[in-house]
Amino acid sequence: MAVSRWALTFIQAETASRFGLIQALGLIRTFTTTFADEHDDPPLDADDLRAVAALTQDDLRAIDRALLASSSADWRKVALVAAVAMDAYPDQYDGIPDVFYSQRVRDLVSSGYLEARGNLYRMRFSEVRLTPLGLGHEA
Repeated sequence: MAVSRWALTFIQAETASRFGLIQALGLIRTFTTTFADEHDDPPLDADDLRAVAALTQDDLRAIDRALLASSSADWRKVALVAAVAMDAYPDQYDGIPDVFYSQRVRDLVSSGYLEARGNLYRMRFSEVRLTPLGLGHEA
């Protein structure tokens, strides 16, 4: 059975209105923000903390190298940097969440390897780039 264009639009509007994504009068104009966009990245849960606690110093250095390798002299979203770094060792660090990679990015900023702009506690709303120190770092 085919769904009419009106019905599909109504269903989309109804679904969107449940999440506060449409403006007054029931018109779909712009999807400006979602609940997740209004908050910092979530903290690590108990399983995440156990996985992170099992990491060695060599593991942390490998993750940091992957983060620096996925960074650039140009600005990149922290979420992208974290995602690319996570793919560097897909089997080795399988249980380590993206939020941890984002935390490591903050450490690299504090150490002077990366420069940041935006809110580093919201990886989708922050960007980093390599500093001269980071550019000279062996990836």
